[in-house]
This record gives sequence, C-alpha cells and structure tokens, in this order.
Amino acid sequence: LMSIRTAGKRWYNISHDGGITWKETTSEWDDLIGPACNGDLIRYDENTLLHSLPKGDSRRDVAIYISKDEGKTWNEGKVIVPRYSAYSSLCVLPDKTIGMFVEEREIDTTSYEMVFYRFPIEYLEVTESPSRRVFVTLSLSQCLHQRFLCFLVKRNNIYHFKGSSWKVGN
Repeated sequence: LMSIRTAGKRWYNISHDGGITWKETTSEWDDLIGPACNGDLIRYDENTLLHSLPKGDSRRDVAIYISKDEGKTWNEGKVIVPRYSAYSSLCVLPDKTIGMFVEEREIDTTSYEMVFYRFPIEYLEVTESPSRRVFVTLSLSQCLHQRFLCFLVKRNNIYHFKGSSWKVGN
C-alpha cells in the first residue's frame, strides 16, 4: 500500500508483490484529506495501519489516522502537533510506543524545528481534548547531542525540550 501526496483527497496504490508492480490506476481515500504534503504510512501490528498527515488544507495540525481494515477506511485522526507542521515520519519503538519525527513551528514562518514525539497507541484511540496529552518531545539537537534514551511518559503532561531545559505543560 502506497500513499501518494496530492491536495485534497489522498491518493493510494496497491502492490500485491512487495512493490515490484503496482495497479495501473490510483485510487483516493474519502476519509484522508490534506494538503500536498509528505506523511508516513506504517504497520503498527498485523491489524493496524497508522498514517501521519497534516489535517485540513494547510500545513498544520499533523494528525495520525488509524485503519483496522488494511487502509480501506480511516478514523477521524488524532492531532499530535496543534500548530504549523508538515512532513512527518513514524516508527514503532521496541516497547511498542509510537515515535513521530515531524517538522513544526510556533508561528507562520519558513523555518521549521525538527521534533521527536513518543506516545502509546492508546493515546490515538481515546477522544480527549488536545490539552490532555500523553507523550514526550525531543528536539533534533537533543536527539543528536545526547544518545536517544527511553523516557518515562507521565499522563496529562507534555515534556518539550527547548534550548537547554525541559518545559512541562503545553
């Protein structure tokens, strides 16, 4: 399954031989709508696909969508970065938490900061207000200058590394 960036409904194509050949035509998902922006599509487990994309028609509010039927349908998505944000990459960490590396910025400028988020799959499956988060963020400099460590995640707080100190809260 390949996700293809386009403005509006996200396109996709399917290969049945590991990507050697693809269907002759692409299709579109009715429930994944966004700007022409790169996102990521990964398998969390044998029953779950995750897709990260900006939500809406602009490069902001990167969300993660869940499919339990091999990408035929997607849930409404959970916004992880409620501000200007764009390209993102997902991974499943050894402890089964989800890692997301994403471009983000506080204001509408051309410079992005690269930030890493880590959170449990359960966070994507609950419908709570965006202010009640369950994840850790690390800046690119934090990831590069200190070897990546597994951090304990506390509920209802966001830990965000800025400069040389940790900030707790939104």
